[in-house]
Amino acid sequence: MISQEALVAAGAAFSLIVMVGGVAVALGMEALAPRRVRSGPRLWRWINNLGLAAVNEGLLYAVAPFAVAVAMSMTGGQNIGLLPRLGVSSLTAFVATVLCLEFAGYWIHRLFHAVPVLWRIHAVHHADVDVDATTAHRHHPLEPLIVTALLMPVVLLLGPAPTITLFYGFLRTSIAAFSHANLRLSEALEQALGWVVVTPDFHRVHHSAVRPFTDSNFSNTVPLFDHLFGTARSWSDAQQTSMRLGLEYWRDPVDSRIDRLLVAPLAYSSRFGRDRVN
Repeated sequence: MISQEALVAAGAAFSLIVMVGGVAVALGMEALAPRRVRSGPRLWRWINNLGLAAVNEGLLYAVAPFAVAVAMSMTGGQNIGLLPRLGVSSLTAFVATVLCLEFAGYWIHRLFHAVPVLWRIHAVHHADVDVDATTAHRHHPLEPLIVTALLMPVVLLLGPAPTITLFYGFLRTSIAAFSHANLRLSEALEQALGWVVVTPDFHRVHHSAVRPFTDSNFSNTVPLFDHLFGTARSWSDAQQTSMRLGLEYWRDPVDSRIDRLLVAPLAYSSRFGRDRVN
């Protein structure tokens, strides 16, 4: 049997491969069919966004064994989840895991928008003015730690097989790169995918500089819960290409340098209240 330590190490390695591969594929697709004209140079943004992603991956890799140890101590080393108790098939367990974690993730995302101290952390992600595949991994290191801590009880309650949890993580990482891509899909493909997966046009609305749009389209992988809870918004074709992205009070390129991104929630806290454009 594979040890927990080996599983964590393998999961971290595969997660890094999926992240790098997903971004590379999405950037290639963007080059072939861009949705918007960029407002600034790409290389500077990519270095800082991916540098921040590297910090986050290293931090999560360091924390993962501790998180596993805490989970093991909380459960006595036993799987106490609902899914194994019900004896459902692997496919049913996977679907249930996706829906439950997406439901929890939807409300956690809304929490980051509603609570000022959490918004200051999450604003690092929203301040990117040229949203593309690298934006998917532009998060302050505190954000993935908080999200992981909030999702852990859900995972323990469900008790899916480790392979299911890992596959969900790979799926979410891949779709994150796709949904943030500066990519134009055909109208037919957009409609076909739009009810199943978060598409670039759907998620781009969430990165608007205008607050009512910023506070919409919270879903990460599947758009189901935005439609269920009335937070789904859409843009016309003209709006997709012309609406300003990012945050109006954080547009200086120097503020997106990695060292400033790391200290942003504290150093620029006076700017990070709920003073977004209405």
